[in-house]
Amino acid sequence: MPAAPSVTCRLVADPTTGAILGGQLIGGHGVAKRIDVVSVAVWHHLTAADLVDADLGYCPPLSPTWDPIQIAARKLLTQLG
Repeated sequence: MPAAPSVTCRLVADPTTGAILGGQLIGGHGVAKRIDVVSVAVWHHLTAADLVDADLGYCPPLSPTWDPIQIAARKLLTQLG
């Protein structure tokens, strides 16, 4: 969407296992619901790789093809090596 607010996402993971330890999201309307995905990842000891492959809800008029959390998880995987 042309006027969509930007979203910034930061994920923190255990460098040995890749398990998600926490995260932050900053953005416009609706960004608060995305933190639920990070909360579930922490609670269930999911890894960054798990988040990259997660099947998240998608609404074409309101969502990008790749969710910002999945983009952050993919970048985190490259940093973890």
